[in-house]
Amino acid sequence: MDGQQVRQQAINGDIAAINDLIYDQLNGRGLIVTVQKDAADCLIVRLQGEAVPDPAVYRDYIINGLQQLRPLDIQSIRVVGDAFGLASVEEPWEVTVPIAKPRRSLRHQLQHPRK
Repeated sequence: MDGQQVRQQAINGDIAAINDLIYDQLNGRGLIVTVQKDAADCLIVRLQGEAVPDPAVYRDYIINGLQQLRPLDIQSIRVVGDAFGLASVEEPWEVTVPIAKPRRSLRHQLQHPRK
């Protein structure tokens, strides 16, 4: 699958495609990237490294990229940075922000009508 197809799948809300896009962008930085969607339509992006990833470097980079992508049926983004080793003395961090202009599929609109 080429990059344009992966991007389109990510726009359509495919969590694996979003994970692949982020992983490709951060390739070579020694981070493990995992992406999940919770029941409240929040996209959770976890960045793990030997040391806690620097929030000044990664937080806005991930949020801005996802704000531009606007994945379907995602209402907010949570970015979490932590270490996968127990030896890290740095504190993990997380930030949650709403998607500026969320896109909702027809299916989502029918399942979750606005009040």
